[in-house]
Amino acid sequence: AGSLTAEDCYGIIRDRTGQEQLARRYADLLERCQASRYALGTSSQALIPIEEVAELIDAIDRKAGK
Repeated sequence: AGSLTAEDCYGIIRDRTGQEQLARRYADLLERCQASRYALGTSSQALIPIEEVAELIDAIDRKAGK
């Protein structure tokens, strides 16, 4: 079995929450995480604040009815 892609997650979140913008934000964040994983060195642009991640996941949970 393969792993979920950012676009897979986009579709799942959009369908579950009805929030296209929220789903796009998550997919974009996941793509940034994946890109930073393979980037050479570490730049401040590659760093993703944990607060941003936590807030996004909380918003998804709320919209999904959890």
